[in-house]
Amino acid sequence: MNHSDRAGAPVRSLSGLVLPLAGALVLSACANTGDDQTASPTDDCRGAVEGAGGCADGDDAGGGGAGGSRLSEPHDSKGKVEVTLHPGPGAAIGRPTVVTFGAPFPPGALVDAGQLAAFDEDGAELEIHSAEILPWRAWPGTGGASPSVRSALVSVQVTFADETPLAITLAYGEEPHATLAGQEKADPRADWVAVTDGEYPDGTVREPPVYATFPPEWLGDCQLRTRTTAAGSDPDWAWFDDSMIGSAHTAVNDVPGSVKELVPFASDAEPWLFDRSATLFGVYVRTGDVEWLRRAHRAAQFYAAHIDGDGYFDLVGDDDLKYSYGRSLVIDYQLTGDPALVDATVRVAAAGAEWDPTYDLDTSFWTERHQTYALLAALSAWEATGEDRYADRAREVAEDSFAMAADPAGSWHADGCLLHGMTAHEGAGGDEPICSPWMSALFADAVWEYFIHTADPAALDFLAGLAHYVADDGLYGGGDGLDLTMPWYLASSVKTFSDDGPYGDVEHTCDVAGLVARGAWAEKQQGGDPGELRAVAEKLLEGCKWDLESWHRPDAPALGKSEWRLSPPRKFSWWFGTTSDLPWLMEESA
Repeated sequence: MNHSDRAGAPVRSLSGLVLPLAGALVLSACANTGDDQTASPTDDCRGAVEGAGGCADGDDAGGGGAGGSRLSEPHDSKGKVEVTLHPGPGAAIGRPTVVTFGAPFPPGALVDAGQLAAFDEDGAELEIHSAEILPWRAWPGTGGASPSVRSALVSVQVTFADETPLAITLAYGEEPHATLAGQEKADPRADWVAVTDGEYPDGTVREPPVYATFPPEWLGDCQLRTRTTAAGSDPDWAWFDDSMIGSAHTAVNDVPGSVKELVPFASDAEPWLFDRSATLFGVYVRTGDVEWLRRAHRAAQFYAAHIDGDGYFDLVGDDDLKYSYGRSLVIDYQLTGDPALVDATVRVAAAGAEWDPTYDLDTSFWTERHQTYALLAALSAWEATGEDRYADRAREVAEDSFAMAADPAGSWHADGCLLHGMTAHEGAGGDEPICSPWMSALFADAVWEYFIHTADPAALDFLAGLAHYVADDGLYGGGDGLDLTMPWYLASSVKTFSDDGPYGDVEHTCDVAGLVARGAWAEKQQGGDPGELRAVAEKLLEGCKWDLESWHRPDAPALGKSEWRLSPPRKFSWWFGTTSDLPWLMEESA
């Protein structure tokens, strides 16, 4: 183990990060953004969810991207989106059949779930029934934004001539003239079929006989997890996109027969760490490829079936919060309408509620990773149910975290991160204050989701401060022949620590680059100059590219190993779980 101690590093005050909301990227053009900060209205309500009821109002912007940041581009409440229906082995061929799927919508796009019409490739109207699965919710205690549909359960009657995919168009904001009767109380899972191709043990996973895919540009706007760009749309990111997709193939064992080093995801908990299902959904969102929708749905269904009555993943063998995730279940719910996923999400929230989000010098165990999944568990349950108690819990975890960063335990200086003792984190090492840059990347992703739903300016303040902590205290220049900017395993203004040296620390350049890019975006929203943080993110991306390319080994299959190596398998989600929006963040913070 290698470590070094540093003292006298500059202390960054979080309070100094609060800047006026200004410019084209205002946080909320038409909303009061907090108890003591009010954004001035603009003529065009830029970025706010419009449509039936205009701009948001209330104590903060609320409403799932409805807060008016550039996370939510204004959408007309009338438009069209192309959908491709992919028949599988269980689909009816050569006769009329009803296909049911979840259709996601950006904030403000669909005001009434009944206002959906469907058309075939020739423009002929199809019989349709549609109903809301989830709304874009207004955060409790706020005036909220105009209500809109986040996801609709759509049933259409089509005829597949053969197993060729069928293109249809959904017209939203349009009264249908051909309606499908008898679907009001239909179970969306009624025609699902068992997965028997060997990916999961027979009888453990079921799936729709027909999958419906949407363009990646649409999915990025829908914020199933965050805003994203389409994979392959920017040549400068080809190295990242290629690695994401190649690693996804490895993660699901879609590799040549010569490869013997397979990922044991059907029997071992480790590959699921950091929410494997959500990472697979991220690949689908960025590609629009049915392959990744199918793989992600199957993963979510298998995972949900292994969430025990207390909300823990039973492949682990004990109650371990870092394996309890509701996010991927909510995504699959939006795309299928499976009500069992809501029940599983609520169980996960119960597990998250057992975590104490506060820290003091007597706390024996505490990590940013557990704080992450406590916050996400509550947020996911609120998204799925709309119950205030889950919003209250999410707010508690977030506000305790923001307070912890601004005013750490004991007499520690505020570094901008969630300082806690070395022994509480590692089980040994004394009481010196530390943070984990890579676990902070997990928590930044959770705070980002909190911001999407609350538009709380304190979240932006925290994200910018956390990025400056990394820039000021969390990085070093490598060593042992690897001269790249990389994060320390643990770091504060008074201590730095590397567990496995530079060749271990470089493995977290991608996720920590995402943290810093998120902070740059936040700083820009506050009217600040993101240039310093963008430059840091770009340096980390050099290490990220080196790392991903070092694990791409085209000749490895001949030796029994995968071309896109994942060792350990959980690396798939620490590389690509919190970074699906990294190209978007870098573009938008420029």
